[in-house]
Amino acid sequence: MSLHLIFSPTGAKACLSRWSPDDRLVLLGDGVYAANQLTQSPVPAAAIDMMASDAEARGITESEQGGISCIDYKQLVGLTEEHSPVVSWHD
Repeated sequence: MSLHLIFSPTGAKACLSRWSPDDRLVLLGDGVYAANQLTQSPVPAAAIDMMASDAEARGITESEQGGISCIDYKQLVGLTEEHSPVVSWHD
């Protein structure tokens, strides 16, 4: 059960080749711009979260989130405790 931290749309694309059904994805920073891309992929929205503060800072509306849940830093820490390995995806 890996946790994939996605920091960019390019990182999201690269992550898809390594994703497996028991993995979890978190969109952080500019990675929130990949929400639409990921909701059109085989990854179910229930397996994806995005940082609420990053979505708000970038003007991502609830309708643009495509059913992806927003989380805070405390929840992110909880996910890092539950999953191993934790993999970061950048450009």
